[in-house]
Amino acid sequence: MPVVPPQLSLLVGRIPQGDNLGQFEPNLRAGGIFTDYMIQSYYEADQHVYMIPLAGTLPAPVRGESVLSTQPRAQPFPGSDTLTSTQQRPSTAFVQLAAPTLLWIVDWTAQRLGSPPITPSPEPEDPNWVLLDEHYNPTMITVAVDGRTPLYRLTGTFVYGHRHATDTVNHLRFPRPPWLQDTFVRRYDPELQTGRLIDEP
Repeated sequence: MPVVPPQLSLLVGRIPQGDNLGQFEPNLRAGGIFTDYMIQSYYEADQHVYMIPLAGTLPAPVRGESVLSTQPRAQPFPGSDTLTSTQQRPSTAFVQLAAPTLLWIVDWTAQRLGSPPITPSPEPEDPNWVLLDEHYNPTMITVAVDGRTPLYRLTGTFVYGHRHATDTVNHLRFPRPPWLQDTFVRRYDPELQTGRLIDEP
């Protein structure tokens, strides 16, 4: 029995305009075609816990001089309480100097043929985020393969601080480009944070 090859139908028609197709919009009135658009978010939770090495004097081997040491000791410092040979003094102390803070750092890059790309708005929708810094880096203009169409590329960074620095995971959101409708689930579910980076003893 002969094998019938699969049939392929190709329909060529006009792509409907819409927010979801803005990346591929060829309409010059809309400013040209996006060739690249990426948004990368970083969240930095600072507990403001600082590590302070402890220092003490140890008897030197020559003429009773003293040297500075931050090493754990199996023997007590002179004039201190007696420790057994199996005990060690800690060489480091940890102190918290301020309440925790949370930063949201957004790195983005946009590239478009024909005209400069649309940049994301630095104003956050959530009033709990406060804009701290804006950085813009326009790249040198190049041309497409036709030698005439300019290619524009712009990168930038926005830095925000949160008014209530609670659990970092509760604030994680997946970014989106401006031509996508905000219909996807973009907030990270804290219940997904079930893995452990450090094994329990």
